[in-house]
Amino acid sequence: MKTLKLKIVASLTAIILLFGAFIVVKAMEKKVEQPVAVDPMTVYFQPKSNDPSAIQNTSNWGTSPGTLECDGSSYLCEVTFDRNTYSNLSAFLTANPNKAAIESNALSVSHKD
Repeated sequence: MKTLKLKIVASLTAIILLFGAFIVVKAMEKKVEQPVAVDPMTVYFQPKSNDPSAIQNTSNWGTSPGTLECDGSSYLCEVTFDRNTYSNLSAFLTANPNKAAIESNALSVSHKD
């Protein structure tokens, strides 16, 4: 009888240890998420202004640089943002209402004088 009880206790202990090991292994597994590819959109700010109302006016932005030379440091010129984060220019400008916010959240920014 004693031997039978020891075998039962040993069996239950082994099952509990295996179950605990299984839980520990599952807890240590990390889900590897695939990074979402960046979908860049580049736009060009035409006016020489840092006024937030000018920046928010979508008609001041275009998709081609035209005659702009983006080699200065004063005003926004070329701005690239991720369309996975902001679906379009309006969404980007709504989330980033001024020059500082745009500089912080765009993928890249060039300036003009």
